[in-house]
Amino acid sequence: MTGHEPSSFMIVKGSLRFLAGGLKSSRSWGFSANARIRLNPLPHLEFGAYAIIGRLTGALPPGSYLTLNHPTLEVTGEKMAQAIEYWNQYGKPPGRHRTPAEIARFFDGLELVEPGLVSITRWRPEPASSGEPEEIDQFGAVGRKP
Repeated sequence: MTGHEPSSFMIVKGSLRFLAGGLKSSRSWGFSANARIRLNPLPHLEFGAYAIIGRLTGALPPGSYLTLNHPTLEVTGEKMAQAIEYWNQYGKPPGRHRTPAEIARFFDGLELVEPGLVSITRWRPEPASSGEPEEIDQFGAVGRKP
């Protein structure tokens, strides 16, 4: 995305449900040119997550980007499941995992930027003499609205 940086930005804090509920178009947020939505990590929405993210990205103008990452069990399996369970006993908001296919659904209607949906340590890592970085149970991607 280098070379396509917006000349201004806005930080919006609040509930995704609230933001998506009041969103009618990109003009609702004042976007007339491409924009970025960054959800890193994606809040652990249980109900309506795909509809909420779809509504947010649907309102963006062409050339805009969505970036998000989300926990999976793809790398460490039960170890990550236990970590999420521990978090849910003591932390807020409750956490959950999704499969890569479930995470990919958040990018429906968008073009994935290379290398696509991967462990976030493998998303364009800096060259290192030690080789590729070890994968972790956070998968992410960047999608561009055509």
